[in-house]
Amino acid sequence: MKSIIVYTDGACSNNPGGPGGWAATLNYDDRYDVISGHSVSTTNNRMELTAVVESIKYLTNKNYKNIIINSDSAYVINGINKGWIYEWAKQGWRTKQGNELANSDLWKELYKYYTMSNVNIIFNKVAGHSGHTFNDIADEEAKKEVEHAKRKLFKQFYE
Repeated sequence: MKSIIVYTDGACSNNPGGPGGWAATLNYDDRYDVISGHSVSTTNNRMELTAVVESIKYLTNKNYKNIIINSDSAYVINGINKGWIYEWAKQGWRTKQGNELANSDLWKELYKYYTMSNVNIIFNKVAGHSGHTFNDIADEEAKKEVEHAKRKLFKQFYE
């Protein structure tokens, strides 16, 4: 069974509501690839979660069955490792107070992948900005995507 180690990160300028970016390094045996994207209006948490969802979606489409996600986002890691995702699913993607869960569309998608019987996904918390090569690469790529989003906004504003 193929397995892969992934490092994800998200970034947002003027959080919340500013331009943001996400990125992930996909670490194969002898090389790594980067996937990334951006949004012109988002939040940091949304970008962190998007990086995870897009990584898993990409890898399951390539038939990877063992995926290790490393993230510096407590929001993402706690959502999975503390079982919050199961509670949110039971509550109809609402908080305990009955409010709609932020980023519920992404949490629902992550839940779909995380609960697939033929895919094993492990989540690890890593320290951000701590000199870990692949986490640092994901961070830099996410920041580059923020700049792409800013340029897109600038272009829209002046057209």
